[in-house]
Amino acid sequence: MIKIIKVNNKLVGTNRIEQSKLEKLSNNKSYILTSETTSDKSIALIKSNGRIKFYSQLDEDNTRSYKNGTTFTATPHPDNRSWKQLATFHSVCKYASEHYSEDSNLNTPAKVKEILKIQCKFVNYYTYYTNKKTGEETLHIKTKSLSYVNCDHQDATEFIDQAINLMANWLQVSVDDLLMNSKGFTERTK
Repeated sequence: MIKIIKVNNKLVGTNRIEQSKLEKLSNNKSYILTSETTSDKSIALIKSNGRIKFYSQLDEDNTRSYKNGTTFTATPHPDNRSWKQLATFHSVCKYASEHYSEDSNLNTPAKVKEILKIQCKFVNYYTYYTNKKTGEETLHIKTKSLSYVNCDHQDATEFIDQAINLMANWLQVSVDDLLMNSKGFTERTK
């Protein structure tokens, strides 16, 4: 376990000892960062060719949501979930959002992800209620997170396979064509 802090939008050890541990990380080993203040977004790192890199653009984007001075704990990841699975899923969602750019419910990757999670029943809970004054009925759905912290590998794998198949069906293309056209990584989940 290594203590890391965000300083000037870079991740560094919280002191000399932690920085030394950070520099001595094994090559091609992945690590998960968790914030000491919140655990809603996980960040995956890998050390490759002596440099620490984000696993994906999503991981880099997630660090932007944390302020400078945020402290993280880095723990080795068991390497059971492929970052390529997540990258494939995110690139398919981006491709679909570009295809559905005229539809306000599907015109961003985030909206596509949420709709896919709902369609695939990848939800934590839902609440159905009626406003007693207006009679208006509302359904509130809280979808699951695909973060390494909040979702195990088997659930994520099953969801990603189901979502990619559903998206191919929506776009009326084969899964292979969807993966090729999405300009993402083409590793399929197992």
